[in-house]
Amino acid sequence: MMGLGHGIAYPAVTALAIERADTSSRGMVVSIIHGAFNGGNAFFAYALGLVAAEWSYNVAFWAAGAVTLSGALLLGLRRRP
Repeated sequence: MMGLGHGIAYPAVTALAIERADTSSRGMVVSIIHGAFNGGNAFFAYALGLVAAEWSYNVAFWAAGAVTLSGALLLGLRRRP
């Protein structure tokens, strides 16, 4: 499910950012988005690997689910201007 979510979110966020960016700053915007996705992936792979090694994979999957759910709730509860 995380792969599916990434496969949906990454192209959509990238397209939205490119559309809203100035022509001169589009390269920088794409670089920032790409870095954020890859940096988040690397950080959470490392952090959840430590959690799985210390406790169990079950705890790591529940933690990943909690982070994903909290992000979805924050995005869903935010009012649009």
